[in-house]
Amino acid sequence: EASTDEAFWRAYLDAFSAPTSLPADTHAAPPQGQPAEHFALELDLPTEATASLLSFARQHQLTLHTLALASWGLVLAHYSGEQDVVFGNTVAGRPPELPGSDTLVGVFINTLPTRVRVPSGSAPLLPWL
Repeated sequence: EASTDEAFWRAYLDAFSAPTSLPADTHAAPPQGQPAEHFALELDLPTEATASLLSFARQHQLTLHTLALASWGLVLAHYSGEQDVVFGNTVAGRPPELPGSDTLVGVFINTLPTRVRVPSGSAPLLPWL
C-alpha cells in the first residue's frame, strides 16, 4: 500500500518541488504593535455576503470549503503568475471507521498539499468548481 500511496503523491505533485509562493511586499508596514516580521489581519465577512455564499454553494452542490480552496487557488494563481498552484490544506484525520476513535485523545489533523489548476481567463469558473 505504501508504494501505491507514494505513486499517487508523486503523480499528484509532478512538476512541483515547493508550494506556490506569493511575492512579498517588503514596503508594507505592519499594524502598530505588531513585530515587523509578522502580522495578522482579520476581516469579518458581512452576514449578507455569508448568506449569499451559502446560497450559491447549496444551489451548485458545493461546500464553503470548496469555495474557499478555489478562491485561495485563484489568489495564488493571480499573484504568482502560475495557473497550476499548490498550497497546504489542513484536514481532520480522526478516522470514524477506527473503533473507539471518538474516545482517543490527541491531535488528529494533517496538512496535505492541494493542487489547483486554474482555468484560463476566458473559461467559466462554475464547471471548474
